[in-house]
Amino acid sequence: MKSPEINTYLIFQKGFTWHTKGACNVKGYLFTPDGNFLFGEELAAYFSGIHDIEKIKSAIRTSNGCFSLIVMHHDVCLLAVDPVRTFPLLYSFNKNTLFISDSFDTLLDKVNNVALNMEAAAEFMATGYVTGKETLCKGIKQVQAGEMIIFKTGGEELAEEFYHTYQTDTVYKESEEYLSEELGRIFDNVGQRLVTSLQGRHAIVSLSGGYDSRLIACMLKSAGYHDVTCLTYGRKDCPDMLIAEKVAEKLDYPWLFVEYNDELIKDYTGDTGFHEYYRFAANGVSMFYLQDYFAVKYLKENKIIPEDAIFVPGHTGDFLAGTNFVKHGLKPGPESPEKLAGRIWRSKYIFCPVPCRNRASIKNRIHRTLAEKRVMEGAFSYSIHEDWDIKEKFAKFIVNSARIYEWFGYEYRLPFWDDELAGFFRQVPYDLKKNRKLYDAVLIDSYFSRYGVNFPVEIRPSARVQRDAYIKSRIKRSLPQFIKPVFLNKKDPIFYYEITRELQKDMERNGIRIRMCNHSFNSLIVQWYVEKLTKEVRE
Repeated sequence: MKSPEINTYLIFQKGFTWHTKGACNVKGYLFTPDGNFLFGEELAAYFSGIHDIEKIKSAIRTSNGCFSLIVMHHDVCLLAVDPVRTFPLLYSFNKNTLFISDSFDTLLDKVNNVALNMEAAAEFMATGYVTGKETLCKGIKQVQAGEMIIFKTGGEELAEEFYHTYQTDTVYKESEEYLSEELGRIFDNVGQRLVTSLQGRHAIVSLSGGYDSRLIACMLKSAGYHDVTCLTYGRKDCPDMLIAEKVAEKLDYPWLFVEYNDELIKDYTGDTGFHEYYRFAANGVSMFYLQDYFAVKYLKENKIIPEDAIFVPGHTGDFLAGTNFVKHGLKPGPESPEKLAGRIWRSKYIFCPVPCRNRASIKNRIHRTLAEKRVMEGAFSYSIHEDWDIKEKFAKFIVNSARIYEWFGYEYRLPFWDDELAGFFRQVPYDLKKNRKLYDAVLIDSYFSRYGVNFPVEIRPSARVQRDAYIKSRIKRSLPQFIKPVFLNKKDPIFYYEITRELQKDMERNGIRIRMCNHSFNSLIVQWYVEKLTKEVRE
């Protein structure tokens, strides 16, 4: 049998660039177990200097950072991405050739007879991402979050391994007081590593009115980092904007506000740059984000921030803290796979209704993706749900939104996915994660009080109030669309009504009608993308 050929196409060089040394291609940054920060050529040299495939796998498992890696070693090709899939890698095996790329569109051009994956498309329109290893086209696959794939060049065999899991069968036994002190120490460590990774460059903290981005600003302040600007965007005078401004003032950091209005978003669907962006960000798997797009574009075009600035968003701190425990009703005891899958179905498949013909097969997809991630026998059921969430929604939807910064040529950092911090929360007891009990207490006592950024009006609702609010939101989604003006406030704080309305108009100009489903602006984005991709594949 003829040995397969391997062709690699690494297209995206904005923000973070691919570095090559020997038979190694790598993008991103990481801290080694002994605390060394590696980036660029040093990172490529680190992996290329390991001459044993098992040692390469060990280095991946113990890396703390955001990276994607391709290594050729004798008769083996290894692909790996970090635990939250920061930089997507895709692949396809076609006619005895393995194609590897960071670009879905490139693989569409290279692989013959590609067809739209209709089941994946229905899932994408319900969730904003394609689960498991599939993409929106048959024959093109993705490396999943926290996964290594070994391709043996002597044959078509693929060995797949999740090297990272958030599942756990143990929790800390120490007192709440001890864990609070430990979390404070870890936050300090994360802040110091963040400062090290910034390498003296200007940090842009995407500051909303919430706790997570505020904590990042406080961590930088605590670590003595002064080259920081806080950024807020949206409608003028929205409540979150006013809180963000007060936080920046208290921390003595400059504050930028980009007002979203009709002029800022005018004619964006006809802009070539936007069309290039959405392809880059969606990449056949994920909903492209638009929330930060206009703010970053404005800052870039008007040269308001340094070209080498680094964005630091507060992505997913609330998830680690335990927000989903109340929101989705996660239980401390054991649950059957059927109950786990049912909860995921009810809580994640909420944008566009899944057609009746696809419901059974998509529910089977949930079972399948849960089963393939079941790497730990006896794990707590809630941790299995969290692990699924990280590898699917958070990797492909939330973290993927940071690619906006990359598109405009900026790097970014994800401090909440520091391995020490995520590893700590993985084993925090259920009662201390529910309603964010431990997280919020440490934030307020150790950081917010110190800098005067905990405001009296901010009282976190009880678990019962949060649960009632979630139930009400589900009731609203089930109501007829003609009632939506009662519940859908067009004055949403981030101008999303007007932004997504432009996508509707764009489709209407092409004779296609898309409508908002379940009172979700995101439902318009996913429909628009699927329509665009469907037309392209058919042509």
